[in-house]
Parts: sequence; C-alpha cells; structure tokens
Amino acid sequence: MPDTAYASLTCPQLEEAELKQGDEVSGLYNSQRRAHKTDTWTVLAVGVPLSGMLDEDKQEHLARAKGKLDAIHRVQHAKVCPGISAPE
Repeated sequence: MPDTAYASLTCPQLEEAELKQGDEVSGLYNSQRRAHKTDTWTVLAVGVPLSGMLDEDKQEHLARAKGKLDAIHRVQHAKVCPGISAPE
C-alpha cells in the first residue's frame, strides 16, 4: 500500500485510521487462525484442507490490511505524530 493514500490525513485522522485498520487486522488474523486450526483437523480427518474450499482463507485480505497499517505507521512517523514510537 503506498503511503500517498494516507499522506493528506492529519495526525488525529491517522490515529483514527490506525485504530480502525488495527481492528481489521486483528479480526482477519483471528479468522485466519481459526481457518488454520480447521485445516489441521480436516487434514487429519479426511486428508483435505477445507478453508480454501469454504472461502475461509483470509491470507490475501490479511496481507492487504497489514500493508495499509504499515503505510499508516510510515506516514505517522514522517509527520512526527505525537505518541508514535520509533520505527522498528
């Protein structure tokens, strides 16, 4: 995700976007973990992972959401928004 998508936002707007995007990442991560657990059991039981067939695999959505969150963090650091720690 390019930083330009968030470059025009103010620090308070970036904080709001970060919270919203963080919630999305968390939800998708939890969904992906459940799909992985389901796949583990279904492979053991029937020899086939089912999450891909049931559209439960959220890997692409999770990657996109993490990319957006990373872009928000880069813009926050570039604008020196308050409360932002140094990049890792």
